[in-house]
Amino acid sequence: MKKRNLNGAFGCLLVIVLIMICAGTITFTLDNVCYAGLTQRMPIYPGAEIVNEEHNMFRQFGMGNTTLTLITPDDQDTVRAWYASRNGTWLRQSLQSDDPSARLLRTFSQYQFDVSEAPGGVGSQVILFGTCVS
Repeated sequence: MKKRNLNGAFGCLLVIVLIMICAGTITFTLDNVCYAGLTQRMPIYPGAEIVNEEHNMFRQFGMGNTTLTLITPDDQDTVRAWYASRNGTWLRQSLQSDDPSARLLRTFSQYQFDVSEAPGGVGSQVILFGTCVS
């Protein structure tokens, strides 16, 4: 009788370990897909300085939310046009791509940017917000 109980306990432990391995593998894979996509989708404006960065999961641009605040000496219209162009190019390429990770990223991620006057009145402040699988 004792042997039978040990087999049941071992079987439960094995199932729990396999579930943890499967969940870890899925999480690791999704985090890498998010990172690969959001680094392309949320580019740092050329010459901008990062003044604040926050993320709520494992790493910046991975799963969860990522927020970057940048300061650049360029005017707001120039910065907005650059981000609109980059975002349009990325979206067109991802829609034309047969790559399954591009489809996954489009499905699971969102990206927004805001451009306003920089504190002090010179240049622009850019806030980038991305979320992926959250």
